[in-house]
Amino acid sequence: GKINAVGLSSDAVTGKISFRHKTYKVNVTGVNDGYATTGNVKIKNGRFLTEKDVQRAKNITVISEKLAAILFPSGQNPVGSTIKVTMDSGRETFTVVGVYEDVSLSNGVMAAMMDQSDTTNFYIPVSTAKRLTEADPGYFSFTVSALVGSDYTKVSKETEDFFNAYYTKNEKFRIRATSLDSQLSEMNRVMDTMSLAIAVIAGISLLVGGIGVMNIMLVSVTERTREIGIRKALGAKDSAIRVQFIVESMIICVIGGVLGIITGGLLGQLGSILIHEPVIPSLNSIIIAVGFSMAIGIFFGYYPANKAAKLDPIEALRYE
Repeated sequence: GKINAVGLSSDAVTGKISFRHKTYKVNVTGVNDGYATTGNVKIKNGRFLTEKDVQRAKNITVISEKLAAILFPSGQNPVGSTIKVTMDSGRETFTVVGVYEDVSLSNGVMAAMMDQSDTTNFYIPVSTAKRLTEADPGYFSFTVSALVGSDYTKVSKETEDFFNAYYTKNEKFRIRATSLDSQLSEMNRVMDTMSLAIAVIAGISLLVGGIGVMNIMLVSVTERTREIGIRKALGAKDSAIRVQFIVESMIICVIGGVLGIITGGLLGQLGSILIHEPVIPSLNSIIIAVGFSMAIGIFFGYYPANKAAKLDPIEALRYE
């Protein structure tokens, strides 16, 4: 298989940066030059770490634009400046060689879990990380990036074979290579299963709700039997009686649908506050929800409406 880059990273440690009487946390992560490719790190200013930086174990860093905005609020280019970071090993000074673009997480829950408000990645050469933290000689993770058009299954198999051969004498070592495609496929399968489960639950809820509306309308027809008889005796057509009860059924369902939309919107806004991610309801979704409510009203209201329309006016007038 054709390899584009191999990204290495050490286990991250927490570092603290004091600035203007406030302390900011950073994840000090040792990486190699290939990590920019495998980690999809986009450089905004300066450069990323190079192979020579890793070989020399220099005290240099690539910081996020969020951290740069905090430490250099005047808009000064941070490249070339120094930052002092306090870690378990002591206080170290790093020279900024680059600033990477912040990538907003599409998954708001993950963003909240990572506490994006005050924690960002602080990339340093992996060799520097090992020197400062006195970590084990191994690496926290390997990420292999294949060239576009490569056979990803073949690349995964070759990666497994390489490491299994390299650690053949270590009985405790096992490797399992997975591609992003396989992970995405697995996630899609899980999401499809969840969507199906939610659809089934929603379908059952609609069925139960529809039956409830139908029962309410049947009770209404029974209670208004004399009224229906009087209207028919005065010349009201069956179609007019039928339309009246169908419209009433629709109104009940639409009111329920609107209340559901309002409740969902409020819960969505509450969720957006918790996950720090805006939740904007789709206008199309609202229109579809209201339309579906009307359809449920028509479907489950037709039987009671038809029953009311077919009442014999003489029998209806005798009803007590």
